[in-house]
Amino acid sequence: MLRRDQGCIMVKISVIIPVYNTKKSVLMRCLDSIECPQNCKVECVIVFDGQPEFDVAFLQDAYVDTDIRYIIAEHGGVSHARNVGLDHASGEYVVFIDVDDVLPKEGLSNLFDVIDNAELVVGSFLKVQGKQESLIRPSIDAAISTPAGVLEYQLGVLLPDTGNGLLWNKMYSMQCINEHAIRFNESISVGEDSDFVYRYLIHVHTIRVTSKPVYTYIRMSNTAVTAFRASYEQRIFRSMEIMRENVTRQQLRDWSYFSTYYTYHILLIIVHYIFNPNNQWSVAKEKEEYEVLWRIAVNEINNCKKKEFNIAKRITIFCFRHRFFVLNKMIAWIRNRQIG
Repeated sequence: MLRRDQGCIMVKISVIIPVYNTKKSVLMRCLDSIECPQNCKVECVIVFDGQPEFDVAFLQDAYVDTDIRYIIAEHGGVSHARNVGLDHASGEYVVFIDVDDVLPKEGLSNLFDVIDNAELVVGSFLKVQGKQESLIRPSIDAAISTPAGVLEYQLGVLLPDTGNGLLWNKMYSMQCINEHAIRFNESISVGEDSDFVYRYLIHVHTIRVTSKPVYTYIRMSNTAVTAFRASYEQRIFRSMEIMRENVTRQQLRDWSYFSTYYTYHILLIIVHYIFNPNNQWSVAKEKEEYEVLWRIAVNEINNCKKKEFNIAKRITIFCFRHRFFVLNKMIAWIRNRQIG
């Protein structure tokens, strides 16, 4: 349960929680999972993305011993809500929690205990899907304090399955965020976490790591990724355009890192857009979209680091490179069955 521990001297950690279309019980579950580490305070900055569905006055009554502030912001999406949270946060460090997730026991302590003036701490996280629970460890197992090491970790944001681009298994320095005016890009609604982390890492000198769990990601079967949205492909390409600009400004020598990031998102379009079971397209329409996507993406896909993908994704990439439409459709059907 979130509380102010005795001996706290000053606000150290701001926990930013964007809330949209969320039940009161879900918010309370999230708040109840947050524990205050010893020798510091925690402030919870709850940002309602639009008018909440319940009376938020209960927060002051239910959490009377808790440092909670809440803001009801105009609906503008999760990035806008997080930016509002950053504008109101007063801690020296900040973590982000999605309201439908929770923190494991001592989650904040596991991050805070190793920060030691680093700009970034990365931890393991628990992935819960139904009755299955797995511990996902960071891509690094030791602290990084060299420019080359930080760059390597930053480039890992562009690679699949590293977890480097995840927002919520990390603790950030508010001084670094404010000094460099780092905010979430509100023009994108896909890949906004990776974009934020990638730009933040440009200003990082030291990364510390803990193998202890710092976050619990609750994967729901009815996640939004299974729904069909006509704007999905456009939003993916917008996100890739922003990351291309980031990489271009940085004058990255090895472009295959971006090609790999690009290819991963092309796979998302194939599975969740072209072959989404809810799009109600004819086979002719699917083939048309498939061919257009192939013409746009084939050069980047040929340049990507294929060995960075797991075997299932490599097969999907191979089929797409060679325009094996039926095989791609079969793979997408299996994948959509797994997450649906």
